[in-house]
Amino acid sequence: TVPTIKGRGFDIKVAQNVNKEGQLENVSGGNCIVDITAPMRFAHLYVKISSEKLTPDVLESVGLVSEFDLAYPGDLATKLGKNEDGTGLGFPIGDQVIGQKTLVFDITGFTPLLNIYGAATHRFIITAVDQDGTEVSETLTLITK
Repeated sequence: TVPTIKGRGFDIKVAQNVNKEGQLENVSGGNCIVDITAPMRFAHLYVKISSEKLTPDVLESVGLVSEFDLAYPGDLATKLGKNEDGTGLGFPIGDQVIGQKTLVFDITGFTPLLNIYGAATHRFIITAVDQDGTEVSETLTLITK
């Protein structure tokens, strides 16, 4: 069985508009949550950011890069994960990814930050790889106005 990547309350294949409060306009509650499953357990969860405004330089200025693996975040662990002091983006990292069958990738806390950069289209290419080496990708497209 192959991994799946689905938007919660929205079709991930359809671009989503982000309102001024940083919420998804056409989603009940406005939350941006992606549910990812890997019946054969996760080995990697790659994210690639492709955005006209979130350039590598902009991402670097806030301590991020345009491509990373949540399973092996390395130096990005404190930025991407959830730290005891409440800092970090709160994404699942390391052992919260490796060997799991289901993941909740909640981007709700990150979406308001997109408005800082004005009107733009931001693409987040999410690639799940299971322990059998099966790979599935979906692109989450968020549009700020």
